[in-house]
Amino acid sequence: MSASTTKQMKCKRCNGSGAEPDHALIGRGIKDRRLAIGRTLTQVAFGMGISVPYLCLLESGTRNWRPKLEAKAHKTIKNLSK
Repeated sequence: MSASTTKQMKCKRCNGSGAEPDHALIGRGIKDRRLAIGRTLTQVAFGMGISVPYLCLLESGTRNWRPKLEAKAHKTIKNLSK
């Protein structure tokens, strides 16, 4: 198989740039927003449909944020702030 017949696919996360998001920075931002509205890890984790320990690992940057999970966190925090 030649290289010209191999289909090159762009990474869905970085769109081919090779840049990886700063997961710790994302986590700090989510935590800051959560604390700003006075919500607990339990409340946000429940709203997201994930466990409290997993959200804690995400906020600390120990686990990586997937784009859909990050969007779900923002949506949950927005809904809880009403």
